[in-house]
Amino acid sequence: WGESWSPVPALNGFFSLTLISNTGAAFGTLRDQGTFLTLLAVVVVVGILLYQRQLSAQSAWGGWLRTSLGLQLGGAAGNLADRLRLGYVVDFLDFYVVDPRGVGYHWPAFNLADSAIVLGVAFLAYLLWRESRTAHPPAAPPPTPESS
Repeated sequence: WGESWSPVPALNGFFSLTLISNTGAAFGTLRDQGTFLTLLAVVVVVGILLYQRQLSAQSAWGGWLRTSLGLQLGGAAGNLADRLRLGYVVDFLDFYVVDPRGVGYHWPAFNLADSAIVLGVAFLAYLLWRESRTAHPPAAPPPTPESS
């Protein structure tokens, strides 16, 4: 990541607020690739907006799909706003835990926009999985000689 400031403990031993300027993507990958990430975010935002216009309100799960895409759109737009305004994304939610053996685990800091994207993508994956199960139910077992 980029510059970081001292953590402010919020839930002792579990969570703190830590201001981090993230010049890359998730987990600090693609560090200092701001132009590429900004263009990618613009493409994602425009793509979601165009796709949502094509969705039929009468579709079986159109409302749920719109919710999923709305979460992704809001997250992408939020991170895009940071990149355009600041040149980096502000991450500040910092989780860590220590197991009973005293071993500490730290999850990389993130923000609410990241959370919205992850929830939207997870919800979309669930919707697609559910759709595939109803569109293609398991095949019936072959008839047995007794049933012929």
